[in-house]
Parts: sequence; structure tokens; C-alpha cells
Amino acid sequence: MFKKKITKGIAVVTLSLGLVFSGSAGAVAPIGTTVTVEAASKNMSVKASCGSVYVGSGKKISVKAPKGSKISYKSLNSYVSIDSKGNVKGRKAGTGKVRVTVSKKGYKSATKTVTVKVVKRNQKVSARNVTVNVGKSASLGAKARTGLRFKSSNTRVATVNSRGVVVGKKTGTAKITVYTKGNGTYNKASRTVTVKVTKPSHKHSYKKTVIPAKTHIVEHKEEGHWVEPTWVVDKEATTVVDVPEHDAYVCTDGTEFETEEPAKAHVDEVNAQHVIASKVNKVIHHDAVEEVSHQETVTNYWHVCNVCGFTTPDDSEIVSHQNKFVNMQGEKMDEYISQGMSVDEAQARVDKEIPLHSSTHLEPHTETVKVVDTPAQEAWDEVLEDQYVVTCSCGETFESQDDFNSHKESNSISYELKHIDATYKDVPEEGHYEGERTWVVDKKAYTETVVDTPEKVIYKCSCGAIKK
Repeated sequence: MFKKKITKGIAVVTLSLGLVFSGSAGAVAPIGTTVTVEAASKNMSVKASCGSVYVGSGKKISVKAPKGSKISYKSLNSYVSIDSKGNVKGRKAGTGKVRVTVSKKGYKSATKTVTVKVVKRNQKVSARNVTVNVGKSASLGAKARTGLRFKSSNTRVATVNSRGVVVGKKTGTAKITVYTKGNGTYNKASRTVTVKVTKPSHKHSYKKTVIPAKTHIVEHKEEGHWVEPTWVVDKEATTVVDVPEHDAYVCTDGTEFETEEPAKAHVDEVNAQHVIASKVNKVIHHDAVEEVSHQETVTNYWHVCNVCGFTTPDDSEIVSHQNKFVNMQGEKMDEYISQGMSVDEAQARVDKEIPLHSSTHLEPHTETVKVVDTPAQEAWDEVLEDQYVVTCSCGETFESQDDFNSHKESNSISYELKHIDATYKDVPEEGHYEGERTWVVDKKAYTETVVDTPEKVIYKCSCGAIKK
């Protein structure tokens, strides 16, 4: 006889044989004894998806699982609701989460979390362009699914009230923006229409109007000129010898010497300032790097014993837990049978004292774990074997020998004997001023009345029109 019982995560096979082995090694149990043999459940392949839904509307979640599977659904947040048949409905805009649990005899239970994007519907604002006379009103005929608001781009030309009625103020054109902020179901929307304000038909009645002349007063300042004093020359300008013609030892830095010995000493002293003071390997310092990490929430499903509540994430550990009680029963059966009890009496007593822990279920276990993005690193100095830092005796440093040589060459000087021609300089003219600087008046200050526009007579209508 063969019976198979399925629990969550564990398959239990019961065999009834003529003779079977008990829990003790080498002992043979009487006929009728039941032995439990456990087999691992198979993994289940499950796929589930939904896509997006509108607020207030719904669709069915698509689930692909082995034929005959039992499927249950649970909404994980307030953005969506779900019924027992997998019909999901959008409650408010956002990202909804639905847990799909699939179970079937002979398989491990599987769960999938389905993301459902809940979006609002777009809406259209309708309104029309209107033409209205000054002082008159007209309706824009605006409509939308949610409450409307209105705004005029130029209230001096046209105004608009909360019902979409415009009133012409003066001739011109104004833009009216019709918009709605939307609600939980519909997105916001807007539309701009044009309002043209015109004058009503009018018969002109002209009246004589005198426009007075416009004038302004101009204050003219005194006009004149300065009379400068006279310059008297005391000594004429001349040219004199600045540097006489001579021979000298001239260095390339412009320094001159009468004899060669001080010139050579000067050159040696300057060139001695640019020699290698030191040459060492280049060292690059690397700063310490701090660890970069973040926290992540991980959900796993743990086995829970339905008898004692023992919890573990390990499949083999839950099996060991169950086997422990099977072995304990076997040892007790041997003990009671050796004391003279019948198999049925021993089995009944063992079942009462040591119940089997063969029934289990899965429960979600959520924990926060640390995830290291970038590990920490201590500061260190890196010595470059093939690169050097050359320090000149003048204090400057260089990345290579060639750079130092260029520096030394550009700062090195030499000397040579030169014949220097005479140079001259100008001596400016010398003199003095006779008399003082005086002011001569050419035209005295005066006041003048200037006419901007002369007096004018026109014929004007109350509407503002002027007769030509």
C-alpha cells in the first residue's frame, strides 16, 4: 500500500509493508508499522505581469504557472486593489504592488511581486475665440472634465470671470488661458484662445478744441575764453654725450666690466646657481578612500514548523528537525515494545508523547543588510621607479632631466669683449612764464523763452477721432 502526503516544502511518503525497519539499527518492526520517507518538492517556474492601468479602471494580471496551480493575490499598498480572480484596479496615481502566490501539489510554493503603474487619464479643454465690442460681454463656451479657471493676458483690454464670460474694456487683443488643475483621475490641461475687442459703430460729432502753446525757459551761461601767460626761453634745448665710446667685457645679462677677470667671476657665480641639488624618485601620494555602502531590505521565505514554531531558512535544517522526531518515536517504540507493550499500544503512546513535526508552512522574513559599493582603502605613497624629481640649486623642481637642462641653459650666461659706441641724451629747453592766466568774457549770461509747440485749434469727437 502506498500513500503520498504533500506539505509546504516537504513531501511525505507513507509505506505499509509486511516487515519494515524501525528507528533502531538492526531492529525489525511488526507488521503494520508505518515508516515515513521524505522526498524534496520540485521548484516551480512562475511568470506574472500586468503593465499599467488608469485610475478607476482595471485589468487582469497575467500569470503563467504549471497547469492546475492554485493562485492567490494580495495588494501590498494603497495604490491598487485586487480581487480573488486577479483583477487589479487602480485606486490612485503611483506605483502599485501585488503579491502573486502560486502553489501546487508536488511543488514548492512560489511568489512573485508584480509592479502596476497607476496613471491618470488625459483630458481636453474646449473653448472658442470670440470678438466683443467695448463694454459688451461674451462666453468662451469652455468645457472640461474637471473644474476650470481663466486668466486674461491683458485685463485693460478684456477681463474674464470664473464662468468663462469675457467683458471688453478697450479695443485690442487679449489672450485668455483656460486651464484645469485636474484631480485624482485626470491630468491637468490648458488651452489659450483669443479675444478681440472692437469699437461699436459710431457717428462722429466734432467740437472745437484749443490746444495751448507749450514753452520752456533756457538759462544760457556766460561765454568766454582764457588768456594764457607768455613762455620766455632762458636756455635752448641741447644734446650731450651720455656714454662715451669705449671697450668693455659685456655679459649676456647686460652687465659690463672693464677687465676680463671680474666678468668671468660674475659669469661663474651666476651659472653656479643652476646645478642639480638633488635627484630623487617621484612619489605620488594617494589619499585614503572611505567605504561607500548602502542598506537594502531583503525578503526571504523561511520554513516554520506548524507544531512547535521552529523557524529556519535552510531546507535541509527543517528536514533534520522533522527527522529528529521520527527518530525519537522509533527509539520510544523500541523501548515500549521491549517492556512488553503491543505495537498498537506502543504506537498510541508514542504518538501522544512525541507527536511528529511533519507539517510546515512558509513565512516571509525581512531583514536589512549592508551592501558595500566601494571598499575602504588606506592612504599610501606610490614610488615611481622610472620617474624622478630634479631640484635645482635655485630652488625650482623639474619632472625630468631634460626640463632641468632647458632651465639651466635658459639661465646660463657668458661674456665677450665688445666695442661700445657713444650714446647721447637730449637736454630739454629751460624757460619761464610771464604774466598770469586771465578770463575774457565773450558773451554774458542771459535767459531765453523757447516755444516747443505753438497754439493749435482742432475739431475733436468724444470718441477721440480728430477731423482732418
